[in-house]
Amino acid sequence: MSELVYSIKQIFNAGNKSALTDNKASFYYIAPYQRGYKWESNSSYAQVPQMLIDIYEAFVYGTTEYFLQYITVKKLKLDDKGDVLEVIDGQQRLTTLSLLLSRIVVRNSDLKNISYKRLQYFRYDGDIFTSLQIPDSEEEDENIIHQDRYYMVKAVRTIDKFLKLLEENDKLEAYYHYLLDSVKLIFNIEDENTNSEEVFENLNNNKVPLTNQYLIKGLLL
Repeated sequence: MSELVYSIKQIFNAGNKSALTDNKASFYYIAPYQRGYKWESNSSYAQVPQMLIDIYEAFVYGTTEYFLQYITVKKLKLDDKGDVLEVIDGQQRLTTLSLLLSRIVVRNSDLKNISYKRLQYFRYDGDIFTSLQIPDSEEEDENIIHQDRYYMVKAVRTIDKFLKLLEENDKLEAYYHYLLDSVKLIFNIEDENTNSEEVFENLNNNKVPLTNQYLIKGLLL
């Protein structure tokens, strides 16, 4: 099981033991067929605040390991970028985690953004997470025409409010280290000959009940 489970640090960091290093890949890649980032932030039950709160509760209660389910990837060779891991399922989680890590270092420059340039969208050059422009007012958010950027900006606003509360209670750094070391993902790697779009459609249209299947597969292995 240890070979299939990675901490957030091991997901993003390209050190001696990481998902990227183990698969000889330089970063995670969001391909053109993906529908873009669209996690909601507009209520306490929306995906972004729910993830932040769930991790915080696990942190407060001292949960040794907190799992964010699984991600599904496939090794892919890009002509201009070499070997990468194509994200078939897990885009929303990886993007939210990247936004969270990028905003943590904005508040505390002593901490490291280990997700920097580790997740790249085909439609953007460079690191969208650190170059994301946040409008001066929330009213101006409605003028953002690109779906990815709109939902990322909304996520950032929610993340910033959450991190401010952590900072005021002197828990930001401890939360950061808990996130890196104790929050984990089950890592599912598809065969390189697998049709990525077909797997993506099956996972997202519920044609095949893959969620429990992959969780059980991870536990058994």
